[in-house]
Amino acid sequence: DSLEGPAADVEHVAVRDPSPRQLAIAHERWELLLQGQPPQYRRVLELLRQGYSQREAAAQLGLHPKVIQRLLQKLNLNVDLP
Repeated sequence: DSLEGPAADVEHVAVRDPSPRQLAIAHERWELLLQGQPPQYRRVLELLRQGYSQREAAAQLGLHPKVIQRLLQKLNLNVDLP
Protein backbone atom coordinates (compact mmCIF):
# COMPACT_ATOMS: atom_id res chain seq x y z
CA ASP A 1 0.00 0.00 0.00
CA SER A 2 2.87 2.42 -0.60
CA LEU A 3 2.38 5.51 -2.71
CA GLU A 4 4.49 6.27 -5.73
CA GLY A 5 5.44 9.49 -7.48
CA PRO A 6 4.76 12.96 -6.02
CA ALA A 7 2.21 11.61 -3.55
CA ALA A 8 4.93 9.56 -1.87
CA ASP A 9 6.83 12.75 -1.00
CA VAL A 10 3.89 14.43 0.74
CA GLU A 11 4.77 12.85 4.08
CA HIS A 12 8.27 14.29 3.88
CA VAL A 13 7.37 17.89 3.10
CA ALA A 14 8.62 20.14 5.87
CA VAL A 15 6.37 22.87 7.20
CA ARG A 16 8.20 26.17 7.04
CA ASP A 17 7.98 28.88 9.64
CA PRO A 18 6.59 32.17 8.40
CA SER A 19 9.13 34.55 6.93
CA PRO A 20 9.80 37.92 8.59
CA ARG A 21 7.79 39.54 5.78
CA GLN A 22 4.81 37.26 6.44
CA LEU A 23 5.03 37.99 10.16
CA ALA A 24 5.11 41.75 9.50
CA ILE A 25 2.06 41.51 7.23
CA ALA A 26 0.18 39.42 9.80
CA HIS A 27 1.05 41.91 12.54
CA GLU A 28 -0.14 44.82 10.38
CA ARG A 29 -3.43 43.06 9.60
CA TRP A 30 -3.88 42.28 13.30
CA GLU A 31 -3.40 45.94 14.23
CA LEU A 32 -5.90 47.02 11.56
CA LEU A 33 -8.42 44.51 12.89
CA LEU A 34 -8.09 45.85 16.44
CA GLN A 35 -8.11 49.50 15.40
CA GLY A 36 -11.26 51.19 16.60
CA GLN A 37 -12.70 48.10 18.27
CA PRO A 38 -14.34 48.46 21.69
CA PRO A 39 -12.16 47.34 24.61
CA GLN A 40 -14.20 44.17 25.21
CA TYR A 41 -13.79 43.10 21.57
CA ARG A 42 -10.07 43.72 21.85
CA ARG A 43 -9.84 41.57 25.00
CA VAL A 44 -11.69 38.71 23.28
CA LEU A 45 -9.49 38.90 20.20
CA GLU A 46 -6.32 39.03 22.29
CA LEU A 47 -7.33 35.89 24.20
CA LEU A 48 -8.10 34.07 20.94
CA ARG A 49 -4.77 35.22 19.54
CA GLN A 50 -3.03 33.82 22.61
CA GLY A 51 -4.52 30.42 21.85
CA TYR A 52 -7.56 30.37 24.10
CA SER A 53 -10.57 28.57 22.66
CA GLN A 54 -13.83 30.48 22.33
CA ARG A 55 -15.10 28.67 25.43
CA GLU A 56 -11.97 29.47 27.42
CA ALA A 57 -12.06 33.13 26.36
CA ALA A 58 -15.73 33.33 27.34
CA ALA A 59 -15.00 31.82 30.76
CA GLN A 60 -12.04 34.17 31.27
CA LEU A 61 -14.27 37.17 30.57
CA GLY A 62 -17.42 35.90 32.29
CA LEU A 63 -19.33 35.64 29.00
CA HIS A 64 -21.40 32.92 27.35
CA PRO A 65 -19.54 31.23 24.46
CA LYS A 66 -22.33 32.33 22.09
CA VAL A 67 -21.35 35.95 22.81
CA ILE A 68 -17.86 35.21 21.49
CA GLN A 69 -19.32 33.48 18.44
CA ARG A 70 -21.61 36.45 17.69
CA LEU A 71 -18.74 38.88 18.13
CA LEU A 72 -16.66 37.00 15.57
CA GLN A 73 -19.62 36.90 13.20
CA LYS A 74 -20.14 40.63 13.69
CA LEU A 75 -16.50 41.24 12.81
CA ASN A 76 -17.06 39.04 9.78
CA LEU A 77 -14.21 36.74 10.74
CA ASN A 78 -14.40 33.45 8.99
CA VAL A 79 -12.91 31.35 11.76
CA ASP A 80 -13.77 27.95 13.06
CA LEU A 81 -12.41 27.93 16.60
CA PRO A 82 -13.41 25.37 19.23
